[in-house]
Amino acid sequence: MEQSCRLTVHCKPNAKQNRIALASAGGLSCAIAAAPSDGKANKALVGFLAETLHIAKSRISIVKGHASKIKTVLISGLDKNNVLAKCGLLPPQ
Repeated sequence: MEQSCRLTVHCKPNAKQNRIALASAGGLSCAIAAAPSDGKANKALVGFLAETLHIAKSRISIVKGHASKIKTVLISGLDKNNVLAKCGLLPPQ
């Protein structure tokens, strides 16, 4: 069975540049440079996550919150620890 994880992502559109951080609730906080119109910010979020995680965009989908800043994102092929590690967000051990 393939690994996958669901993460809550707080998306902040219209940022100066794309950035990612760990949210206080254990999810992700992403600043996205794209505007939140016509799904541009959603597309940019998926593209940014795919680039950051070094995976295909097809392995990332927004399953909840298409019109909201709080989104649930499904990432197939990685578990939560792998996602956080690839984002450089795991605390030092």
